[in-house]
Amino acid sequence: RNMRALGTVACADICNSDISYSAKQDADLSFINFFEFFALSVEQAKSQALKFERILNEFKHLKTYPAFHSPYAMSDEGLSELKLFFLQSKIGTLHFRESADELTLNHENNPLVNFYQTLNDKFQPAFASGTWQETQGEYLKNLESLLLVHNIFLSEQALLDVKQWGEENAINLGFVLCPRSNENIHKKLPPVDVLMKHHVNICLGTDSLLSVQTLSVFDEMKFLTEKFPNLKLSDVLKMATVNAAKVLKFKHLGEIAEGMKPGINGIKMKNLKSDVLSQGAELIRLV
Repeated sequence: RNMRALGTVACADICNSDISYSAKQDADLSFINFFEFFALSVEQAKSQALKFERILNEFKHLKTYPAFHSPYAMSDEGLSELKLFFLQSKIGTLHFRESADELTLNHENNPLVNFYQTLNDKFQPAFASGTWQETQGEYLKNLESLLLVHNIFLSEQALLDVKQWGEENAINLGFVLCPRSNENIHKKLPPVDVLMKHHVNICLGTDSLLSVQTLSVFDEMKFLTEKFPNLKLSDVLKMATVNAAKVLKFKHLGEIAEGMKPGINGIKMKNLKSDVLSQGAELIRLV
C-alpha cells in the first residue's frame, strides 16, 4: 500500500526466503522475485537450493528467478551445486562493482575473503580472477535480461567489457543505480557521466529500508538530480519507468501507449517548462 502511494506499480524484489510471498499474492503491484544465493560453502548451497525449489513449487504463479548476491559471496563448491539454476534462467540480477574489495579477490589478504574464511576456513571465491566473460559471464550468458546493481566502482573499461558481452550474447542489460543507499553506506556514487556517455540502459532502484528511509523511486530521482544537476528530467523519468520495464519484461508497463496499462503519476513543481527535476517537486499519484 505504501509503495502504491509512492507511485510504484511494479517491483523487482530480492528475496532469500518466502516470508513476503503471501503479501505479494494479494498486492496491487506487479512483482518479479529474485531468490538470492549467498553460498560460502557447499552445505549452504544445498540448503538454499532446496528452499529455492520449494518456493518455485509453492508459488508457481509468482515469477521467481535465481540470483547471485555478488561476485564475492559464492564459493567454488557452492557454485558447482548451483550453476544449472543460472544457466537455465532467463532473467538475473547481481550486485556489481559495489565494493573496491570486489576488484581484488585474488589478492593476498583481501578483507572480504579473509572475513568469509573466518566463517568457513575452506572458502575460496568462485570468481576470484579472470575477465567478466570467464567468470560471472560464463554462468549468466544464457539470460535474456540482467540487472547489474550499484556500479559504484565501475570503470569505463569494465563497462565496455560487460556491454560487449551483453551484445555478443543478446542480453538486455540494465545498470541499476541506488544513489541514496550508495551515499549512506559508501559515501560514493556511481559514474553516471560514464554510463550516460555510452548510452546504456540505466534504471533506478531504492535498495532496502536498511539503507534508505523510503522505498520511493521519486526520492531517488530527486537525489540523483541533486548530485548530477546536468541530468535532464526526461532522462531520469526513463530510468524510473520504461528502462526498468523493458529489462524486467513488464511488457504492459513503463510508457503511455496503445495496449499498455501503466500507472500514471503527476509531478508538481514551480517551473513546468524546465527539463530539470527541482528538489521541491512533489509526486501526485493519478492512476
